[in-house]
Amino acid sequence: MRYEWGEYAFDGGVTVECPSADVLRWLVMPDLMSRWIAGLDAVTLIDSQPDVVGARTRLDYGGGARSPGTFHGEVVELSDQVLVRCYRPAFGQDKYERTVRYDLRAIGAATALRCSVQTRLLGLPAVLRRLPPRYEQVHLNRSLERLRSLAGGRQQLPLLRRIRDSGLQSQPL
Repeated sequence: MRYEWGEYAFDGGVTVECPSADVLRWLVMPDLMSRWIAGLDAVTLIDSQPDVVGARTRLDYGGGARSPGTFHGEVVELSDQVLVRCYRPAFGQDKYERTVRYDLRAIGAATALRCSVQTRLLGLPAVLRRLPPRYEQVHLNRSLERLRSLAGGRQQLPLLRRIRDSGLQSQPL
């Protein structure tokens, strides 16, 4: 995890046992995104196509004290090997910006997936800026593991894993 005043970054990776084109579908299709991102209730496509530069989505997280709320995402870069999406919260858009980059690399029939997250806290006084909580790294790792399992052919996650992941504080990925 890397941190500078007003911004922090962290990353994670997994190997998924399917071709990168299939993994990319899991990263851009709203119905598939809502299955692997832990704590996410729904992804709504705002535009007509999810797999083009400029495609916009809305991520809705369940209510409750630990819910991050609603985020709007936009695809800013897309190729066979890279997806970059920027997120802003539905409220307070001038306070927070997150860029999520996915790098896909074919390894035979499998795909090495690396996810890098950079968060900028905009306009916050220095006293309010802090290191990102450990839960953000844990959420990323667990969500990537969910993606690995589901994209690799598992129809549903085991009950124990779903229960374990239900207590995570969610974030846009």
